[in-house]
Amino acid sequence: MNDSKRNFWLTPNGLAAIGLIGAVLYFLLTEHRAHFISGLQFLILLLCPVMHIFMHRGHGGHGDHQLGFLLQWPTLLTVIMFPILVYVYVRLARHEEQMALQEFGDRYRQYMARTPAFIPSRRNAGETSAG
Repeated sequence: MNDSKRNFWLTPNGLAAIGLIGAVLYFLLTEHRAHFISGLQFLILLLCPVMHIFMHRGHGGHGDHQLGFLLQWPTLLTVIMFPILVYVYVRLARHEEQMALQEFGDRYRQYMARTPAFIPSRRNAGETSAG
């Protein structure tokens, strides 16, 4: 078996990491349950960069967690930052749209004609895109 292709979690270092992670989780849940549970609301802050790297593949799709922050945790900071972030993302979307128009021209204009810019529509949900 080629050692360079072995799964990390099956190596001695991987097993040690699993043991360490398990011990940390055990002590967090048994000794510091109140701290652990109160910190769960910040989990979305940890997930945002991970989702950005592995799922979004760009700058789209952030409006949902901005609105989630505003609804879940309405502090003065989130109330102030929400319209600012929406403005910045709309500006970014418009800029990227102009770049796409320059690169793809009429083909992108046709796409724009049948696809809503920001708010999804059920009007075109059954249509399939051609090439």
